[in-house]
Formats: sequence, C-alpha cells, structure tokens
Amino acid sequence: GLSKGGIIPRIGIAYSSLTRIASGLLRLIISETPAGRIGEPEDITGAAVFLASGASDFVTGKYIQVEGGRHAGDMAWPPKTKG
Repeated sequence: GLSKGGIIPRIGIAYSSLTRIASGLLRLIISETPAGRIGEPEDITGAAVFLASGASDFVTGKYIQVEGGRHAGDMAWPPKTKG
C-alpha cells in the first residue's frame, strides 16, 4: 500500500528538561513561536487522528509538522519592531 508519511513533532520540551534550559532561551523559543507556548504531547493528537482516519485516504508520503507555527518560512512572529 501507499505510505501516508508521519508526524514531525517540534518544540516539545519535557517538563523534566525545563530546569536544564536557561530561562532566557525558553522565553526566546516561546517568543518566536506564533502559538506562544511550548508544544505538549497532546498537541500531536489531532495530526495522529487525521492520519489514522479516512479523511487522509488521499494523503500519501507527507509528514505533518506539529510545531505551533515556529517553522512557517522565515517570517518573524510577532513582527519585531524597534521601540
């Protein structure tokens, strides 16, 4: 059969790892993510349900990035302004 691809989770940081990450780096990651937060395991559920359902029958060889919009091209979000 044809392969549907898979899911590429991004920007997920386990709670146990948070203490090892500098707070400034964590704030930077969050500020550059349009969703405004770190991804959680539950965020992958929708993509998994879609790929497992009949709604994705015509989807082949695609990987869905679940990353809160952080890798949406080279755009900065929110737009950075001087002020």
